[in-house]
Amino acid sequence: MIILKKTPRFTVIMTLCLVVVTLFGTVGCNKLENYIVSFVGDGVDVEPQSIAHGNYATTPEDPEREGYSFAGWFTDNFTFGNRWDFKIDIVTQDTTLYAKWDGCYPIEIPVTEYSLAETSCQWTSFEPKKVIVINSDENLENYILCSNGTYPQIDFLKHSLLLAYGIAPSAPAEVISTQLLRTSDNEYSLHLVIESGVLGTPGPWFLSIIAPKLPQNTIITLTTIYKPIWKGNI
Repeated sequence: MIILKKTPRFTVIMTLCLVVVTLFGTVGCNKLENYIVSFVGDGVDVEPQSIAHGNYATTPEDPEREGYSFAGWFTDNFTFGNRWDFKIDIVTQDTTLYAKWDGCYPIEIPVTEYSLAETSCQWTSFEPKKVIVINSDENLENYILCSNGTYPQIDFLKHSLLLAYGIAPSAPAEVISTQLLRTSDNEYSLHLVIESGVLGTPGPWFLSIIAPKLPQNTIITLTTIYKPIWKGNI
């Protein structure tokens, strides 16, 4: 019988292989397996990373999303109970990391004035102290009357029409400042500054503005500030 004598070098190599197998299971001695770390979520555009077994993923730049602040990466979506720590957590399998967002409100929403001047139409319906959101041509026809039957065109796929009406302490009254703020996912606040007379009978004011398309379940709170017009003001 011929007995092969193991050299010290052979013994060292086999020892290293045994250590690797012990630490990494089925990973071979010659090549460590790579895994894919994916990043997903609203507003996320982060390239996946290929990371060797047992290594750390690289911390990507924080994504940005209008109206939200980034709150970290998590291995569980929706519940967000398991935060991923890029300095501690190692990659041992294909991993998906989910972006968590916290609302960053309020957000000012751009608006433009909407007028029926130089048309054959006039407003017919009003609801004091309430903001009306119109999202369709059919709904719009409930609030205006056009003598020639031709109604103004609004792209309701992209925009909403907001109507507001109220009574100032004294006439005349005119809206001079408008600010629409988004305060949560489906809540808004409309702030109006209205100039009115100092003495006299109460007078109506009316507002019609175009805003970016608002959700169907939008809740809008109306706030009005009356600014008296003193005779002789410049």
